[in-house]
Amino acid sequence: MSSQQKTPGYQPKKLLKLPKEMPSNIIIKSENSEPVNVPYQMNQTEQIAVASTAVQHQDRSKKAFAPASELVNRINIDFKKLQSFKDVDCSKWQILYLAKLKACHRIADFSDSKKDQELKEQKKECLIEIIDVLDEQEAADHIIKERVLEATMQMISANLFRTFTNKNNKKASSVDPDEDEPHLEEAWPHLQLVYELLLKFILTTHLRNDVIVKHISNNFINSFLELFDSEDPRERDYLKTILHRIYGKFMAIRPTIKHQIMNVLLKVVYTYNIETHNGLTELLEILSSITSGLTTPLKQEHQTFFKKVLIPLHKVKTLATYNTQLQLCVKNYLEKSNQLHVPLICGLLKFWPITCPSKEVIFI
Repeated sequence: MSSQQKTPGYQPKKLLKLPKEMPSNIIIKSENSEPVNVPYQMNQTEQIAVASTAVQHQDRSKKAFAPASELVNRINIDFKKLQSFKDVDCSKWQILYLAKLKACHRIADFSDSKKDQELKEQKKECLIEIIDVLDEQEAADHIIKERVLEATMQMISANLFRTFTNKNNKKASSVDPDEDEPHLEEAWPHLQLVYELLLKFILTTHLRNDVIVKHISNNFINSFLELFDSEDPRERDYLKTILHRIYGKFMAIRPTIKHQIMNVLLKVVYTYNIETHNGLTELLEILSSITSGLTTPLKQEHQTFFKKVLIPLHKVKTLATYNTQLQLCVKNYLEKSNQLHVPLICGLLKFWPITCPSKEVIFI
C-alpha cells in the first residue's frame, strides 16, 4: 500500500479568508537610516520614490529606475505594520503586495510548537491574503505584473526549496512501504499556501506565457523536481499537479522538464540499493502522460531511455509502490514501437526476482 493510500485527509482544502486588524502605520527603514514611523497611506509611495532616486543616482549606467521588488528589499518589513488590501487604495496594491511578499521570506521554526507562534499565525494570514486578493477584479491592473511575478518566484523559492533532514539517506533495504509511516511536514500550514500561490501565477491569464516562462529557470525546475523526494504525500500531490500544469501550458520548457525527470529516474536505477526515492509514483504518472504524446517512429533517445531506465526500474525493491504507473509508461512505449518487446522480455528475465515471491507475482 502506498503512502498516499495510508494517509487519509491530505487533499487540499478550500482556503478561507481570515479577518485581521491592521494598524494605520508601517515602519520603514532604509539602509542608512533609523526606523521612522510613517503614515502608510500618505508616505509609502514617497518613501519608495526617494529610495528609487538614490538607487538611480548610485548606478545610472545599469538601469533607468530600480524595480519596486529591489526597493522593497531595502525596507524592514513587519507583519504587524502591514495594512490589509481592503484598507488601501488599489493604486497602491502593488507596493503593498511586494512588501507582503518580502515579509513572507521569514521562515518559522515548526520543529517546536512553542516557537515562533506569533510569526506562524501572522505569516499564514498574510499568505492567505495575497492569494485571495488575486481573485479581485482590480488585481489584474495593479498586482499581476512581471515585477510582482519575479518577487513571487523569489519568495516561493525561499520557502519551498530545502533539504529533507528526516531522510538521512535511508537505505532501500530498510524501507518497507507497507509498514513505514510517511513523515508529514510540520510546516505544511505555510507550505500548502505557498504552493497555492504558485499555482495561481502559473494558471493566470493576465500574463503572457513567454513572460512567465522567463521566470521559470532551469535551476527552478531542478530544485522543484528534488522536492518530489518529500515523504509527505500531500506535498507530492501538489508537486505533481503543478508540474503537470507547467508542462501542459508552457511548451518552451517541456524538453527541460522531460530531461530532468529522466535524470531523476536514471539516478534511482543506479542507486536503488543505496537509497530510496519517495516520489517515483508521481514522477512516473507525469511521465506516462508525457509518453502518451510521443510521436512515431520513436527517437533513438526515447528507445535508449526505455531500455536503460524503465526496464531496470523493475529491479528496485519498492516496485510495488509504483508498479501501476511504470506499467502504463511501458505500455505507452510498446504501442509506439513493436521493436521494444524483445528488450522488455529480456530485461524482465535478467532482473527476475528469484528471492522475492511478491515481486515475481508482479512480473508474471
